[in-house]
Amino acid sequence: MKTKLSIIFILLCQIIYAQNKGYYITNNGEKHTCIIKGYFLNDKSEAFKYSTPNNPEEFSIFNISKIKEFGIKNKFKFKRFDVKVEFIDNSISNLENTLKTNLKHKTLYLKQIVEGEINIFSCTKKSRTILFISKGENTPEQLYYKIFAVGKKDKSKAYGTIEHFCRYKHQLNYYANNDEFMYNRTKRLRYSQNDIVKLVTKYNRYKNQSGWSEKNLWPQWLYFNIETGLSKSKLYLENMNYANTNPYDLSLSLGIECSFKSLKNLNLIANLTYRDMCFDYYFINKNIKYPLYVIYRGLDLNIGGRYYHKLSKKSKIFIEFTIQTMHAGTIEKTNNVFDSLQDYIEDSSQNKTYNKNVYGQLLLDNAIGVGIGYIFNDTYYCKVKYNYFNENLMLEHDRFSMQNIEFSLGIRL
Repeated sequence: MKTKLSIIFILLCQIIYAQNKGYYITNNGEKHTCIIKGYFLNDKSEAFKYSTPNNPEEFSIFNISKIKEFGIKNKFKFKRFDVKVEFIDNSISNLENTLKTNLKHKTLYLKQIVEGEINIFSCTKKSRTILFISKGENTPEQLYYKIFAVGKKDKSKAYGTIEHFCRYKHQLNYYANNDEFMYNRTKRLRYSQNDIVKLVTKYNRYKNQSGWSEKNLWPQWLYFNIETGLSKSKLYLENMNYANTNPYDLSLSLGIECSFKSLKNLNLIANLTYRDMCFDYYFINKNIKYPLYVIYRGLDLNIGGRYYHKLSKKSKIFIEFTIQTMHAGTIEKTNNVFDSLQDYIEDSSQNKTYNKNVYGQLLLDNAIGVGIGYIFNDTYYCKVKYNYFNENLMLEHDRFSMQNIEFSLGIRL
């Protein structure tokens, strides 16, 4: 099972650190092919490294003073610009009491996320993402949005009247030549990368001047998630020689999930989850209890559905139901069959039979799961789920059933 877990880890690393054939353009306009290393939906130019055909094993960071553009065709591209920029902190706890603009000249790599009649770029520094807008080959300008608290006296607290400086709406209308299509849609537009990308993409298509949009790189009906969970479980061995038990310890699980948007509020899901749990048990022989450990390791493939209910613009709750379609796992226990307690004590002190392991391969029988969760901004979610397993154990023709309550945290890639 450790081998299977290693395979999952390697696959995740391949996704995150995928290598693709790309290009870079130097200051004199020469275009070179290269291998680019990095997850292609990353927003930070520093996360990308490249190697040349002459040194395929040696990766370097793109030098902004020597390389003016790099990317992978039909996936992403970064362009160098000299821009005026302010990395604004709009967190409520850190608002200023007056509107101050502090634009500074900087040379940055901007990631092009919309191309067409109007271009949109993004730049991410220290977890802050700001957007830029341009037309044609002109230098982009920052889409400016800032909030501040009028009447705020104590900088450690956020109170007073909250004011919004929505210059980005005027910029969008200006670049669209005050087109009615854009004007009507900016009235209720939030300063959100997803919302702005969607609006500008629709406008470019409306003008029949659409190149591509970052959203096209990842199908909107397909999501990949990684989640890790903490569960408390109870195991039942259906054999007269075994006594019931309480969980020996809390256990961790690791899962990868793929979900398909089939209806407006319903997603079909398929997840692969690895669990490794240890239980404290008793073996009963001639009315004498002998302690032993039972270790369960399993890799489960579940399919099911998830129904979402919207709470606000950024938050939803959901319920899900899954059934197990494939299972590969083992159950391991100590082999301690003794005629008397004295035999058990002597054997344990000599470190013999008591410490020998017995393995059993598990066969799929029945497994279901029901959960409820909360997701924020369609990205981060938490979930509580009840799982019930009822399995055949090939070794000794035993059966076991298990129940667990699992709390998990997940993120959509």
